Amino acid sequence: MTGSLDIQFGSDSSRSFGVSGIAENRTVSILFGDEQNSITHTKGSPIILEAKKGLQIQSDGEQICLFGSNDRRVYFHRDILMNNNFIGNVHDPRSQQDVVNKRYLESKFFKNQTGFIPALHDNIFGKNGFISSASSEKPTGQAFRAFALTGEWIASITTDPIFIQIKCPFPIRIHKIGLRGRRIRTENVKKWTLQGSNDGVDFTDLLIKNSVIDTSLQFYGVTCLETFSYYKLNILEFEGTAPGLNYFQIYSLDPID
Repeated sequence: MTGSLDIQFGSDSSRSFGVSGIAENRTVSILFGDEQNSITHTKGSPIILEAKKGLQIQSDGEQICLFGSNDRRVYFHRDILMNNNFIGNVHDPRSQQDVVNKRYLESKFFKNQTGFIPALHDNIFGKNGFISSASSEKPTGQAFRAFALTGEWIASITTDPIFIQIKCPFPIRIHKIGLRGRRIRTENVKKWTLQGSNDGVDFTDLLIKNSVIDTSLQFYGVTCLETFSYYKLNILEFEGTAPGLNYFQIYSLDPID
């Protein structure tokens, strides 16, 4: 065997115990009865902890988790906090308490390609429960006209905030939106955001775009994990003097029974 067994007691608070000077590809093991209960390290490779009956971690006498055992599983007895990190390679759920992965969740929804908002004829479309509104609007450029078959919404006040929103009769998830700017090419929207809300007060960002909305119809995918009643488009930067929209549509993600 090559290497040194070190037990160091310095003048400071540091203490160390172990083997140093291990040659490349040489192995050091600490046995707890036999090789099936040991800590093994081969220089240049990961450290291996072998425990025939599993490894149990406790804190203040209470069990936190158990790695391995007769069924070779990992059992957690406390919450797991991922600190905004991912858990990957999760299989599709098979039983009631299995974790649901993104692929499985999306397979249970249908991406509707028909616009959710009907052609509106007024800002308060009581028959179907849709309500359109905006930060401001011109007399012939009301908010509902962005959701109508003709016309367009035109903001009459161009200081922040500038927005148009639709209130749906009930909360829905969406997977994309369709947008078209005003028919005047010099009035393009240059920077915008899409938000969702369920009370019309607290909004969640769904899209933040430095993407020009011009006279052509454009579609944008939306990753929306929640249902919202309100969908609002905020105009942050624009060309010209009277920003607005000719077309605004949302496309629902419908659950499959």
